[in-house]
Amino acid sequence: MKKTLKKVFQNKKAVWAVAIVVLAVLSHFIYNSSLFKVFAEQSPGTPESGTTSRIKAIYDSLKTLGYGSESAGSWGDWGAYWNRIRSSAESSTNFIAQSLEEYDDYKYGGSHGAGEGGDEEAAWELTAANVYRDSRTGLYWSNSLGSNTNSFSATHADCPFFAEDPRGSSYDGSDPDCGNAINACATLNLEAVTGEGVKGDWYLPSVKEMMQACLDGIYNQTNTGWVTLLEQWSSSEGSAAGTVAWSTFLREGSFSEKAKGNSYATRCVRRD
Repeated sequence: MKKTLKKVFQNKKAVWAVAIVVLAVLSHFIYNSSLFKVFAEQSPGTPESGTTSRIKAIYDSLKTLGYGSESAGSWGDWGAYWNRIRSSAESSTNFIAQSLEEYDDYKYGGSHGAGEGGDEEAAWELTAANVYRDSRTGLYWSNSLGSNTNSFSATHADCPFFAEDPRGSSYDGSDPDCGNAINACATLNLEAVTGEGVKGDWYLPSVKEMMQACLDGIYNQTNTGWVTLLEQWSSSEGSAAGTVAWSTFLREGSFSEKAKGNSYATRCVRRD
């Protein structure tokens, strides 16, 4: 045994060669291991600042959002990155409430709850005396045409307005089965008066389009005088019966199903 060990240590070149090979193999494995790259950051000190650093990415996001602090805490001083991450996790801030407050930009007041518009509302452009355009949806909204019954047939199967794609794209407003409100929009022609839309461009909006208009601030952004306080018809039938259709108050966003024979205001829309 002694003779064997003596021979090995006498051959120093062989020992160094083996050691170099082993180190090379280990280095290659460590460098190329994704697990090592991730968990190498799990230390009390500041992690790497390279673009592939997951800890750095979290730190950058928290800093941009204004969450946490880089100061030492009850855990001690772990460095700027970890202090911000740890303090964000232990923060007493109600982030859910905070996110809601950011978008709660309606300040109610006035006899009909008229509010002040905010960032969540679209920009509305008065393109003509009786026409506003919602920048978010691209819809042009006419002023009220007065009251009409929405008395289309028991179902809309007999009304060509609903058979076209897009809806009412070439309907001329001549079929009585479509009802007064739908026909009033189909025959609307504001081109001579305002330069906005020829006959056939306008149609009675769906309840979804009216809901979106409320969300986009049609009442706040188009002034209270332009949006009437009257209940208004949509072209959407109620799901429970073909004898009812959806109506709305655009000033407050309330929607309900009403008998089609009722008389409510009519407001029309068109697209570019």
